[in-house]
Amino acid sequence: MAFEHAMRGPGQTVEQAEAQYDDFVSGQVQAAQEAQIKFWEANPGSSSLSDEALRHFAMALHALTDSTSPAHAGFQLWDWRNPFLVWRHIQNEKSITPGQLQNAVSATQGLFNQTFGMFGFDEFDLLNLQQQQPPATVCTDDGLGNQQCTTE
Repeated sequence: MAFEHAMRGPGQTVEQAEAQYDDFVSGQVQAAQEAQIKFWEANPGSSSLSDEALRHFAMALHALTDSTSPAHAGFQLWDWRNPFLVWRHIQNEKSITPGQLQNAVSATQGLFNQTFGMFGFDEFDLLNLQQQQPPATVCTDDGLGNQQCTTE
């Protein structure tokens, strides 16, 4: 499953891992779009993004942002059984530059637009998304069986 993190497993070529990665990301984008359509069919008039669509988007997003990391770039070999590779991976994760971080942000925006732009969500704006989501109900328990719920 290294390809889900833009890496390759033992015995796998870069080309094989990259093809699996591409299929995985595009499959998750398609699944997110299909889940969103089904959500709106079941909830006419809703302008919210569905939890299922966001779950698929998050799977694709994880893979995409991993691909921007210096520890993953170029489908590097991942073998958790090799202590040196694990150590090198951790060290490379610490070396992300501001430019690489900006590339990750730009890639995130692009993937969001690719996934949800067809539905009228034309930019990645967390505040805007939060305003479109229905209020959440949060319940707390004081340990004595008394529960208090508030809507946020």
